[in-house]
Amino acid sequence: MVQYRGTTSPIRQYIKSKSHPWGFEVLGRAGTGGMLFDFDIYQGGDGTRSHLGQGGDVVMKLVSTLAKNSNYNIYADNLFTSVPLLEKLLGWGLQYTGIVRQNWLPNCNIKGEKELKKEGRGSFDFRVEDTHISAVKWFDNRAVTLLSTHTCVEPLHMAERWDKKAKKRIDVSMPAIVADYNNHMGGIDILDSFLAKYRFRIRSRRWYIYLFWHFLSVALVNSWLMYKQ
Repeated sequence: MVQYRGTTSPIRQYIKSKSHPWGFEVLGRAGTGGMLFDFDIYQGGDGTRSHLGQGGDVVMKLVSTLAKNSNYNIYADNLFTSVPLLEKLLGWGLQYTGIVRQNWLPNCNIKGEKELKKEGRGSFDFRVEDTHISAVKWFDNRAVTLLSTHTCVEPLHMAERWDKKAKKRIDVSMPAIVADYNNHMGGIDILDSFLAKYRFRIRSRRWYIYLFWHFLSVALVNSWLMYKQ
């Protein structure tokens, strides 16, 4: 979110869950190190939406600048992930991994959270479709479900967790899809943390000036990351 509390902009958004709820919503595609490669400024709906949904349409727009059949791996959270999106990306030769909401998998016969909770932390269940899409549900403190077109359960990893009953750290098994997601997700968050360290302080009646200074800051961060590489 690019912070803006004025009332003159036709594309200003309000998102309650954000630290700065008023402003311009910028959707981006970033690398694991925080470098921004592509972005889209949300300007409100136009009444048209494909079968992928709003989140899926955003992903397809941001990956449209990638070369097809290039075997890139895309990572995103549950706002964007769906089976039709993964199938569409597979047709483009792009791989995808992301957390998915359970109600977006109506026909997936996978164990529920209560069953996995009885089996204990580190338990999991998975299904693989003939379209090469794997769905994995893993239970840690709570259950999380992920979809992927390039990884599944094996090889299993181990993660340290604090056990309240034993009052010590224990090893919990973790499917490969979870480890892969944790290792590659969060590029946008890293970019936001860099921008927050040197937040520009301007006041203007022209709302587009805020976007100009934001992307000037992004260009500086990208330049610094390229220099570090």
